[in-house]
Amino acid sequence: MRNKKVIVYFSLFLILFLLFGTIKKKIDQNERNECGVISVGKTGDFKGSKGGKLINFFYFVNDKMYSEDCYVNNYPNVKKGEFYKIIYSSKNPKNVEIFLNKKITDSTLINNAGLNLKRKIKDFYK
Repeated sequence: MRNKKVIVYFSLFLILFLLFGTIKKKIDQNERNECGVISVGKTGDFKGSKGGKLINFFYFVNDKMYSEDCYVNNYPNVKKGEFYKIIYSSKNPKNVEIFLNKKITDSTLINNAGLNLKRKIKDFYK
């Protein structure tokens, strides 16, 4: 009897956790759709995780650098130091999405985003 209660409570917790994650993702997407700003992000170091391969990327908003991670499992050709289209929320710049299928090579767009082709990633952390 006690085992059944544990299983029921665990199942309810798991369902609520998944539901919260789905709702949060949808809210973030809606905010980017309403208040989104298109810019450029630069890829950094790769990391391993239980969910797959991650890459760090960074971008600037009002001269402040932000850094986030994203999964690259479906994008095997992504390399460190490349530039990609991003959309971030003007309300919350940490609410960002990178488009690893939209590589940016236009130096004007890259420089306007506060990035520079010649600067190395470590230069941004000084």
